[in-house]
Amino acid sequence: MTGEIENATRLMETSSSEVNESADTINKTLVALQNIANNTSEVAGSVSSVMQNVENISNAINELASIAEENAAAVEQVSAATEQQTSAAEQLAGIAQQLAKSAEKLVMVATRYDKKLSQHA
Repeated sequence: MTGEIENATRLMETSSSEVNESADTINKTLVALQNIANNTSEVAGSVSSVMQNVENISNAINELASIAEENAAAVEQVSAATEQQTSAAEQLAGIAQQLAKSAEKLVMVATRYDKKLSQHA
């Protein structure tokens, strides 16, 4: 019977040791899971921050696109005004040439008239 008691005692000690090892393993697993949860939370916070930055960049790009559109419209207006001014300048140049020709004819007529007056005098 002493042998059975010793065997039972050893079995209880072995079982107790295995239970302690299992509890230790479970505690280590829980700590590891807590670390994973903490890291996951940190990553989620970082992702949230990155997403906010992406949204800010997207808003800035949209603002720049809007400014570019406004500038393009202004350039078109300036181009149209320049075309109108060029057309007006060409018309003025044509009128100036006509005036110059008319002035030459007037000088010729005045010179002829002056000669005829001189001849009759």
